[in-house]
Amino acid sequence: MNLQESPNPSNNLQNNPSDLCFAPLHSVGMRNETTEQPIAKRRFVSERKLSPVVDRAVKTLQKDRLYQRGFPWYRNGRQILYDLDECLAIIERTRVGGRGMVA
Repeated sequence: MNLQESPNPSNNLQNNPSDLCFAPLHSVGMRNETTEQPIAKRRFVSERKLSPVVDRAVKTLQKDRLYQRGFPWYRNGRQILYDLDECLAIIERTRVGGRGMVA
C-alpha cells in the first residue's frame, strides 16, 4: 500500500494497521482530528546528541538497542531517533531516595 494514495495519512493507517511500523513520523506538528488541538511537538534526537544528556556512551546506547533494553527508540529509514522528553521522563521515574530538598 502506498501512503500517498490518500491526502490524509491517518486514513491509510486506519485502513491497514500492518503499515504502522513503516509509516513516517506524522505526529510532529499535525492536528488531532477529534479535538482540533495541535499535537505537542516531539523533540527527536540522534544517539550522539542524546549521549551527553543522559550521560551514557554512544556505544552503550547501541548495545542497549541490540539487546532490547534501555531507552525506547524510533527508526526512520536508517536513522535511529530518540524522543528526548520520553528519555528524560524515564530518568525522572527511576529516582530513588531523597526528600526532594536542594542542598
